[in-house]
Amino acid sequence: MEKRLSFWMIILFIPIILIGTLFLTNNLFNISLKHDVKNVQTMEELIAKEVQNTLRRETKYSEIVSLSQKHSMQYSRQGLQVKFAYKGKFFDATNVQDYLKAMNIGNRSGMLYTKGDKPQYIIANPISNELIMYTFQDLSDLYAQRKQMHGIAMYFALAASGVIVAIACFLAKGVTKPIKQLTYATKALAKGDKNIKIPNYNKKDEIGELGEAFAIMQQAVADRENELKTELENKEYLLSALSHEMRTPLTCILGNTRLLQSASVNKEEQEDLLEGIVEQVKRLRDMEAQLMLVVDNNQNDFVLNDVNILNLLNNVKNDLSEQLKGINVEVLGNDNTIKANYDLLYIMATNIVTNAAFANSKNIKLISNYYGFSVEDDGIGIGDEQLKKVFNPFYKVNTARTRSHGGAGLGLSICKRIADLHNGSLNISSQIGKGTTVTYRQ
Repeated sequence: MEKRLSFWMIILFIPIILIGTLFLTNNLFNISLKHDVKNVQTMEELIAKEVQNTLRRETKYSEIVSLSQKHSMQYSRQGLQVKFAYKGKFFDATNVQDYLKAMNIGNRSGMLYTKGDKPQYIIANPISNELIMYTFQDLSDLYAQRKQMHGIAMYFALAASGVIVAIACFLAKGVTKPIKQLTYATKALAKGDKNIKIPNYNKKDEIGELGEAFAIMQQAVADRENELKTELENKEYLLSALSHEMRTPLTCILGNTRLLQSASVNKEEQEDLLEGIVEQVKRLRDMEAQLMLVVDNNQNDFVLNDVNILNLLNNVKNDLSEQLKGINVEVLGNDNTIKANYDLLYIMATNIVTNAAFANSKNIKLISNYYGFSVEDDGIGIGDEQLKKVFNPFYKVNTARTRSHGGAGLGLSICKRIADLHNGSLNISSQIGKGTTVTYRQ
């Protein structure tokens, strides 16, 4: 890029500088030329007056010749030559050239003549009908000076262009270097190099903004990659754990099916086996629905209604009567209403109460309040280290106990997901041997 920039700057600047310097030298030349022409015209007027005065006194041919020689010698040192033509011939017997004859002889006239070897300015002044005075000013030095100035202008243009290109390349490095670095970093990032570092340019110009934008993009790509990696790991873990959890109901279904195929099973035993298969199928269905709540990261569109918390807790108590056998369950609190999705809150409350029942609790309190509800039990409790993990999918505080009751370890992770969907919070406090309190706040 720097080479291309240098090339185009040379192509651009050399003509510009050359044209500029030539224009300047030509202007200076024209000023000098006008000055010399004016001087010639002034001197020619003085000579013409002197000649006219002489002719008034003398009209002899010899006097005119003598006068011509006198003026030619007098001004020759200044590059000025005066010649007299009498009847179309100079006094040195040479003929008057055609280009001189072409001048307007009737009046005083001047002409710049540059066709010969010696450029000169010529004035033709008719002194009388037969006598014409020609004044020649040699301009060779002036034209030679212009030629020399043109040569100097050429060298100056080349030198100035070289300096400008050098300065431009130096300045361009400040632009091309960060662009090269960003290009290299972009290609490296595209190839998967996440450790590529972008220099901090500390500039407030477009390059600085570009570097800052690239750094933001790089961080966004890294964050998104980490999110996708975490999401993929979570889903792989969920599917792996779920497949493991499904073995128990599938094994039960397979065993019951084989027993049904045997001839030694009576009708009553068949009904029990079929009921067991139905229960295991329901368990698989519920497990799949619960898994979808955990895996789905999109905010689901669900309807919010006025939910009476006290009625909700009473329904949960009644529906879980089989699991709550032998446990003293109380529904307490005020008759409060909150905006929520009844079905999702029901799943949350059911999971929390089921966990309390499986914790060897003797007493469970379901408490309705203005911000949500709480479930208190006096079961075995949960340790501090375990409390940090209870919301992880498939985590089980007591693996043997959970599996014996058909749990997949999805309960509290689903509850946390439901709380998040309602922009609420789920908090757990527990002490070993004293019990656990789970509070939903919205």
